[in-house]
Amino acid sequence: MAPNKTEKWTEDERPLPPRPQEGEAEEDRVAPDIDLIRQDSGEAAKRAITEEEFEKTIEKGDLKKINEMLMKIESITPGMAQTLAMKYRSPFLNLENLKEISEETIRELIKFGDKGGILSRKKIRGQSIKLDGLGKISAKEAEALAKFKGGTITLNGLTSLDAETARALAKFKEEERNRRRLYLNGIESINVEIAEELAKFQVSELMLGGIKEIGEKEAVALAKFGGEKAKGKMLSLSGLENIGFGAAREIRRFERRGGTLDVSRHIRKIIDQA
Repeated sequence: MAPNKTEKWTEDERPLPPRPQEGEAEEDRVAPDIDLIRQDSGEAAKRAITEEEFEKTIEKGDLKKINEMLMKIESITPGMAQTLAMKYRSPFLNLENLKEISEETIRELIKFGDKGGILSRKKIRGQSIKLDGLGKISAKEAEALAKFKGGTITLNGLTSLDAETARALAKFKEEERNRRRLYLNGIESINVEIAEELAKFQVSELMLGGIKEIGEKEAVALAKFGGEKAKGKMLSLSGLENIGFGAAREIRRFERRGGTLDVSRHIRKIIDQA
């Protein structure tokens, strides 16, 4: 008998769970599955935000809440990208957990570098786009991204780069009074062909901090970064763990043309002795 509204169950009076029916195992009874509940909760947390919800959050102008939302989303539509480009008021756009992006979406998103946030009193030109969650990018997507007019593109999630994509990304280059920085710290190794393409990049700072080892032929090619006069250029190889004497001698040529080389103390000693 269940208690009435004024009564409460004592611990000894609580109804026991139903006994399993004949032929029914204990684990076969219908009961809440905690693991499934947790899984469902996790999936709900990852639920793709709708364009309407996205736009409402942006419209409210609460930068903290907007940034929290941006850091959580894993996919974005062209419409959402257009909203960001027109109404987001910070010069820094962090979409570090974005797992995929289309060429069409990129074309809308890079307009963030044209107009910045119209919600602020002054128009703020977008300066930086962070897309560290992207594990790969096509040549067409790279070419679209290279049209960004801001100063910094961060793609630290890329673990490799093919020659075609590198050539497309190389179109992100300096303009008058507009220094450019490209972060590719997720790439751990390069061959001669990729090194040659990277050397053609016309940016102020090329960050390749994930490369752990570099051969002499790759060093010859990469050392050409910055052209004949590399003054004002910075090449980061901060993750290098090993470098042969020949490779060290070749990469030092970049510094002799006026460039700045970012390496660890251990590698610095080897280069200085080359």
